[in-house]
Amino acid sequence: MFGNKKRKEEELLRDIQRLYWKLNEIVKSLYKLKNCTKCGGHVMNIHVISPSGKSIEYSCENCGEVMACTIIDGKDPGMALHLQNTIKSKMEELYSLIGEEIHKREIDITFKIN
Repeated sequence: MFGNKKRKEEELLRDIQRLYWKLNEIVKSLYKLKNCTKCGGHVMNIHVISPSGKSIEYSCENCGEVMACTIIDGKDPGMALHLQNTIKSKMEELYSLIGEEIHKREIDITFKIN
């Protein structure tokens, strides 16, 4: 029993990591991301993609400055929204497995702008 739970946990963690990397690449191609307005940093954490997918909130890994930007004209946010929702669903499953509630954790996805 314990072994099955541990295997499931490891499987979920691998899936989540794979989805994070995929979302990282998609976000960089969809949104008008900029270096940090405060320190010029270029490593960012995704906080949330809006429900419509038209904007994203992110913060600088270096100084914590929170920024927002919009989607590039003509781009479709569908895949980014799908990945965000899939990650959230897998995180909920993981936390259920290990006995934690998802709302007690902030999930950031780190990426480099350039």
